[in-house]
Amino acid sequence: MDKKELKEAKKEYKRARLFQEAEKVEDMAQKLRLEMDDAAWGEFEASVGDFLQKVRALADEVDAKARDLKDVMVESALQPYLEKAKELGGGAQKFIQETFAKAVAEREAIRAEQPRPQPSPAEMIYPCLPCDWCPRFRFKDGKVPRDKVFGVEMNDYCFAALWRDGEQRTERLRKQAAAARASARDSEQFDDAMETAQYWLEFAIPVAREAEKRLEDTPEQEEQIRKLGEPLVSYIRRSRKMYKANDASRAARADHVVSIKGMANVPQASVAVTAIPAPGDVAADDRAMRALSSHPNDITALAPGKSWTIYLDESYRGADEEFETGGLGIMAGVICRDDNPLPPLPDLHCSQDFTEERLMAQDKALEEILHHPNCGVLAIPSSAYDVSMGWDDALASWIDVMVRLLPFPEGDDMVSLLICVEPHDPYRTTADFRALKLVCEKSLKDSFPERAQRVKLSFEAMPKPKPGELSCNAYPDIIGFTCLRHRGDNTARQRYIASGWSGVCHLNISPDRISRLLRCFYRCEPLDAATWPALVSGDGVGIIGALSARFGERAKTCAEEWTRYLDFLHVHLVSGFIDMKALRRQVEWLRRFKPAEISKRSQLTWLTAQIALANHEGKIAAAAGSQLRAEFDALCEELYDEDARLVCDATLNLAVAYTNCYEFEMALALIQSLLGKDRATVGLSGYGKLLSTAGQHFAFLGMTDESIAKFNEALACFARLTDERERAINLGITRAYLATATMDGRPQEARRALALYLIGDGNAPEDALAREAARLTGERKGKFQHHILLRYIVSLSAEDPLRKAYCEQKGKWCRPSVGHPWELIEFYRAQLLPPGEERARRFDAAYRLAEVEGGETLMVIAAVVAGAALADGLAGEWPQRLARMLEGMKDIPGIKENGRYQALLDQPTAKLPPLELAARVLPFNFR
Repeated sequence: MDKKELKEAKKEYKRARLFQEAEKVEDMAQKLRLEMDDAAWGEFEASVGDFLQKVRALADEVDAKARDLKDVMVESALQPYLEKAKELGGGAQKFIQETFAKAVAEREAIRAEQPRPQPSPAEMIYPCLPCDWCPRFRFKDGKVPRDKVFGVEMNDYCFAALWRDGEQRTERLRKQAAAARASARDSEQFDDAMETAQYWLEFAIPVAREAEKRLEDTPEQEEQIRKLGEPLVSYIRRSRKMYKANDASRAARADHVVSIKGMANVPQASVAVTAIPAPGDVAADDRAMRALSSHPNDITALAPGKSWTIYLDESYRGADEEFETGGLGIMAGVICRDDNPLPPLPDLHCSQDFTEERLMAQDKALEEILHHPNCGVLAIPSSAYDVSMGWDDALASWIDVMVRLLPFPEGDDMVSLLICVEPHDPYRTTADFRALKLVCEKSLKDSFPERAQRVKLSFEAMPKPKPGELSCNAYPDIIGFTCLRHRGDNTARQRYIASGWSGVCHLNISPDRISRLLRCFYRCEPLDAATWPALVSGDGVGIIGALSARFGERAKTCAEEWTRYLDFLHVHLVSGFIDMKALRRQVEWLRRFKPAEISKRSQLTWLTAQIALANHEGKIAAAAGSQLRAEFDALCEELYDEDARLVCDATLNLAVAYTNCYEFEMALALIQSLLGKDRATVGLSGYGKLLSTAGQHFAFLGMTDESIAKFNEALACFARLTDERERAINLGITRAYLATATMDGRPQEARRALALYLIGDGNAPEDALAREAARLTGERKGKFQHHILLRYIVSLSAEDPLRKAYCEQKGKWCRPSVGHPWELIEFYRAQLLPPGEERARRFDAAYRLAEVEGGETLMVIAAVVAGAALADGLAGEWPQRLARMLEGMKDIPGIKENGRYQALLDQPTAKLPPLELAARVLPFNFR
């Protein structure tokens, strides 16, 4: 076995021992003994014994807890144990879940035998209104007396109304109301009952929503639920049963190892420019499109056909935002020629299946898609849309893109497309799709009339299959789940990698932009700058990658077109909202397709863009202190009268480049050379940025009074800006610098400056700042606010209310993600913890985050983390990590001044405390 296979075998052995699968234990033991000597086997057996002891002890605690839980509320108490089980691995989560479920089932069986008082009709409404419809009654013979039927129907109506908006909710409520009306004594009885039901629901729905967030309630909440009575109690029980099933499914997927035959042989997309015929002949569009990709599921690579069937479905993670812009939904589908259809499948459901047998069946279904001779896949997430979309709009746009990409046979023959869609309110029957069909046909006719004349669209409502029934519903479900959840779900991630769909079939780009790109490509029209970011947003694969290469070749021969894209990049840079991934791709695209000759203004903008990218990545920009500096200075001098704002922006970026080199005096001199000129030439915003930057460099040099004075001048400038968005961005950034400077030079003023930055009010009460601290602990957004808050908190005593407010939320501390300043957040969190395993994990996380981000600035931060870990008494790889960072950062021009580099060299023996080392090496806002 190789290392990976041996690791999996050990994992399977632990699982088999835990679940007492005797035959599997014996089989795996034999295999492992062949790979391990006696000493290694003994050590491994000891670790397995320790693992079993910990899991079973945890299971005993879970069993006791489950038997003590209250009647209605069940499961939030399980979550802490699942977290502990997750750390143990080896199937521990599944074992704990099964233990919990068994204990709950036994508890419920005992309680079911105990008689319970039936709540009265008056108790059911809280606050109550008298009514003559009653809670559901159960009878041994299953029959309901005639005078109770109306009460049962009204209960069913309220039960249906408690569920969140779903595919069948509206229709279900309509039918239930009709059934209640038919069973009512008269219309007056029905109207009174409906009025009471709506009043009851006003109280019951908020309680139901709150109950969904917990598995156990306080006595007050339990009393409220008891008074509201049925059908709320039944709803809560059922919703939690579904939650348990979904939780079991999540645990099963976490342990599942995807097996797809021949997945390594799935060809990837080709983006060779030579493979793309020159556009212009719309009649030959299909031949052009088929040359764009070699992935078997790329729609553009399919063999033309006259009759196709499309199975289409949506997948989403949260109701109410499933198809909204920025939401968590996705529209996914599979298309296949009718002369070679996909085989029907059992009723698989990715988010609910939890047995290994059904997970393997899902793998086989995805394998069927990958290896089918002529099967296309297309998935577009809701987050890709430019404007808010409803389900029907998302469906129509998906169809529009698919029809544009699908190869058509040569000639004038009609192409039939049958689109099978699962019912979704208000589209319940095939007839309901008529309006949507007209919308799709009109959209295609407006923008692609040649193709619209040959398309015959038809829709078919595709109901969800019944248990055991074969259908093709599972195909789009698997595609949608795989593409939507590949970042957070283990099984989806494995399938996503195996499929090769990224950028080829899974297009994270607005359908409207795809349509504009195709229209410009086929008609040789110039590409507008607003659409250009979408063109370069992909990974250079599939149709978007191929179109990017084609438009790039055209821009390479047209300086005017290339300059238009460069100007858009410049707008991106000065916007205040930098998307690093997009910025990196945009700069690389412009570098790849740069014309031989560009204007001087474009040359300065291009130099600025390259420096800005290096600055944002924490790298030493090539223009600082290099031969390019002379060209930079000459361009700034020549262009100042023509475009002072461009020169101002270029100078600000060059100053940051010097800052990253630790050459703070040179950066300050550069800024002051522009501050001496007329502020009107660079504009109020530009002048404020110059003041703010000067303040930073005074702070870097330890000149606190001058620094704070410049920040206050900058804030006064920004406060006069009339553009609210620009004003808010610049005020926020400069207030952050002001708070940081006061922490270092005027600690007595730091709390007020911090409140001004975080809350917008320097005189905010103490509890307001504490609430803000508690809020930031669990949010991924606001990472820069989070960092500066922690920078201040670590300087406080353990009894300070602000520090206590943050530390009390420790269980809710959000997980870090890649990107500065998360490495500093983890570093400061470590300072708030006592020595131990968790503190060591925080140090390790901080180092890894800085290392993976790359760049010289992050390298220095990583070195400080490594040095701090050594001072903390940690061993292992830390000395080698520090040495590796020191080797990489030794060429930073100014790092050896003021003893920064020497402090890190001496740290293994000097062992300065973590915060003292950080202050010694990392100046101002570098920490």
